[in-house]
Amino acid sequence: FFFFFFFFFFSSSSSSLSASASASSAPAPSSVQVRAYYHECLTKKYGIKNYTIKQCEKDWAIACMYFPIYVAMWFGTTPDEQLVDEMFPRRFVPRAFDAISRNKSVSYLPGAYARSMP
Repeated sequence: FFFFFFFFFFSSSSSSLSASASASSAPAPSSVQVRAYYHECLTKKYGIKNYTIKQCEKDWAIACMYFPIYVAMWFGTTPDEQLVDEMFPRRFVPRAFDAISRNKSVSYLPGAYARSMP
């Protein structure tokens, strides 16, 4: 799961990958294509039954909220000088918020839209 999620999460946008992520000149897959391939692998290759694409999309959106916690713990315990790319943590945060927004992740939080504005 983390390979697919990492691939999707760190793409430069929801429809393309950064040039450094792709060695070929072929167009990068869209986030929808990556998710569909991930779902296909789970259901056909690994035999997971009764797992709809809708459930997969929900799981993906929720993962957008917990994945950054793992990354924050990793970078929070590793000195900058030991990182392969010292700027990665600084680029990660805006991309994390973008992925959460793009996938409407907060819509799955209990009471996310039930709160009233003051």
